Amino acid sequence: MFILSINLFADDIFVIVVQKQAAKRSTSWSLSEWMMQKKEFALQDQWLALHSSSTLFEFYLAAETGDYHFSREGNNPLQQSKAAHFGAFVSIFGLEFKQEKSNENFSEIDYRFALRVLGKAVQGTNFTLHYGQRKRAFANASSYHENDEFKNNYWGGSLSLYLLPFLGGQALFHQYMEKRSVNGHEVAGDLLELTGFIDFSFVRLYLTTSKEVLNIKSSNGSIIREKRDGNKIGIKIFF
Repeated sequence: MFILSINLFADDIFVIVVQKQAAKRSTSWSLSEWMMQKKEFALQDQWLALHSSSTLFEFYLAAETGDYHFSREGNNPLQQSKAAHFGAFVSIFGLEFKQEKSNENFSEIDYRFALRVLGKAVQGTNFTLHYGQRKRAFANASSYHENDEFKNNYWGGSLSLYLLPFLGGQALFHQYMEKRSVNGHEVAGDLLELTGFIDFSFVRLYLTTSKEVLNIKSSNGSIIREKRDGNKIGIKIFF
């Protein structure tokens, strides 16, 4: 009986000691743990800084003009276009709109929803996802698409990167999903734009080189590829 009591007492002492050690460990502090926590907090602060918006509302207006070569079936004439842009952002969510006219005898309306997944502002280093629709309507004087209309949904995104506080570049890519045109052609393709810009406070001057490729399938199954390569200059105002 005496021996049993000693064993029970020893067990109680062991449990108490283990519990006290656990309590000490839960409140103890070490340099290695502090460094680890500091690193975790720094990463959290960095993530918040990269993903937060510096302003709740942000808008921009832009106008541009340029030349491009239209290539189809061996022809490569020089064309001209003019466009106007508008964008409105609330925090990381945005709506962007573009209207363009070309002496190729088409007018174009493009609107898209934007989600900025990295960066604090449109006028800043950022990565933004796009989903939208482009409608290109050809007049009756068009050489190849008389009274036709292309209306394609698209997905893509843009990456803007500042090399200096006032100097940077942007890459934009859109993938146009296949859809039947008014005249019965299946139209799909993609657009790539590379832009360099200089900011003077809220005013941006930019130069863009672009390449658009459209694959147009007729009702008889034949496929014609159209390319539009060119450059344009523009001005953008942020407010």
